[in-house]
Amino acid sequence: MDLLSTNQLGGLDPALDLFEDTPDIDAALLAQGLHLPLPVSGGLLVWGFSLVRQAARIGIGRLAVRRLPPLPGAELLALALRLEGRPGALSWPEKENLLRFARAHGGSGGTGKAFDLAALSPLIEGHPDLQLETRIERFARLPAPIKAAVAGGRLDLRTGELAVGLPGEAVELIDGSPLSFSDRRRFLSMLLELYRRDGLAPEELPAMVRRLLESPEPVETLAGRRCPTLTALRRRFAALADTLWKGSSIRIDAPPCFEGDGFSVSFRFSSPDALDRQLQTLHRVAEHAHELFALLH
Repeated sequence: MDLLSTNQLGGLDPALDLFEDTPDIDAALLAQGLHLPLPVSGGLLVWGFSLVRQAARIGIGRLAVRRLPPLPGAELLALALRLEGRPGALSWPEKENLLRFARAHGGSGGTGKAFDLAALSPLIEGHPDLQLETRIERFARLPAPIKAAVAGGRLDLRTGELAVGLPGEAVELIDGSPLSFSDRRRFLSMLLELYRRDGLAPEELPAMVRRLLESPEPVETLAGRRCPTLTALRRRFAALADTLWKGSSIRIDAPPCFEGDGFSVSFRFSSPDALDRQLQTLHRVAEHAHELFALLH
């Protein structure tokens, strides 16, 4: 084991500087030299860039290193991932960095033929994933604003890909809104459908999105605009509820926007007689079930 100055470590090839900085490195332990020896393979620092940067910031001059022989790129990356120790918790930008390294580096000392990143997926995702490279490529193709939303966990990858069809300003407004994850996904999907169906001009959309987001129920307001018959469907459903099960503890929920193939039912009872009353109410509902199912589309 050797000691190298932070200046020397900072001057090594940064090809494996792939991970986000760790915010919770204990500066007191670092000052005492209590850290994992940093692996150096040829002219590459394999892992520990965050540690080197923090050491330089707090004025620590030297860090312990362990010198390794030149290693193929796949072994270098596997070692870096094991030392990072965050399977299943790596961010999308970190995974994009991993793919970029795998495509650019291969044989001994990090040069040569690219290798398949999926082979390292247990160290990246915590489980085998043969589609890992494909998903990272899909993320890498996203425009910057949408990529930031997916990386931040505010959109899933599939919805992010849908959002590519919308003007960037509209997407940024939705991304910055207080909508929940699931509501943001529904809102974007419906907005894209409306945008394409009605041939809205790109410059019109941001103002429309602002108005929708300012409404008390943005998702439901957009759903009503997307499906003008939705208000009538809700009124008919409310009328059936008043007629068939109002006053009971039965709750019947329709699918969002009445798009689905069924309803959900729940109720409470505290005695055999209460259960019998609820079953009688459900029997009355069953006699009018055709009216309920006529609402679905």
